[in-house]
Amino acid sequence: MTEMTEEKMTINQTDNTEFSDEPVSAEEPSEHREQPIEAEEGLAPAAPDGAIGAPASPEVTPAPQQAAQTAAQPAPKEPTSAPEKEPSAAEELITAAKILGISEGAMQTGYIRHQADKLFERVGINVLGQNVSYAEAVRKLGEAASFKMNCATVSPTLLPHAKKLKTELDIFVAVGYPYGDLAFSDKVYLLKKAYCSSNNAELCFDVRAAKEVKRAVLLREYKKLAAIGNVKSFSGKRRRLRVSVDVTALTPDEMATVVEVLHKAGVKEVKATLDSLSKDEIALRAFLAAANGKFEKTVVSVSRADDTEKVIEVFNLAEGLVITCDDAVEIVKSFKEQLKI
Repeated sequence: MTEMTEEKMTINQTDNTEFSDEPVSAEEPSEHREQPIEAEEGLAPAAPDGAIGAPASPEVTPAPQQAAQTAAQPAPKEPTSAPEKEPSAAEELITAAKILGISEGAMQTGYIRHQADKLFERVGINVLGQNVSYAEAVRKLGEAASFKMNCATVSPTLLPHAKKLKTELDIFVAVGYPYGDLAFSDKVYLLKKAYCSSNNAELCFDVRAAKEVKRAVLLREYKKLAAIGNVKSFSGKRRRLRVSVDVTALTPDEMATVVEVLHKAGVKEVKATLDSLSKDEIALRAFLAAANGKFEKTVVSVSRADDTEKVIEVFNLAEGLVITCDDAVEIVKSFKEQLKI
């Protein structure tokens, strides 16, 4: 007992701890509190290892993988100079006017006239039928020539006057107008007769033949007719044969058959005849689709062209398309009025 008491006293003396009867506070004195470590400027305070929210230590990418990633990254583009801005149409017009030494207004008017002339070169006139007087036919042909239109289709009786016109207007003589319902021997005779007076002939296709005559027979006949036209005349100019087809009287299959026959026969120019550009637009589109790429020239013929807007719409259906109509002079005058030239 005495030994245990001495041992306790020894421990108390060693710790130098003073015991008091007052209750000890759970909070340590401020001077003994562990002060938090202030983080360096720009760094987050470090958290003990294993604590939630501790910043993850950066992953080290292996050298081969890091090299591959660097190679995969696109090289920075070198700054390039901005592309030069192309001059607008108005600026080009002004520049051209200065070069030519004329006013901008005159330059603009000349450009419009040039474009209008190119448009009129895709317009032709039909001067046919018993209801056209000789005086009216002469007037129409004269105006068509002055407007530098593409062509004119005339009846044989009007050909002598048409030939007197000193113009580049291509004059076609109508053969078998209006239905083409002639015997093959008659077509040959009339075609040869037409070529005695003109280098250009327009032969009407008999649409009933497409329904009643065998394809092989049609092909044989039109090969012979095309051979008459595909020769040079005594003047040295090549004859031109244009075959006119009433597409409104044909079904799509019959239309395809006619186009195939004319193409294989060696016919180089075709004309699709309609009643109206608006009413017969479906038939026209079908014909143009069937004839696409098969002929040197494709022409559309109507009695009246409706209006200038419709004419432009039809022009856009096929490249190089020519429209001939009875009211061609009125159509051209309407264009000139709208363009103020």
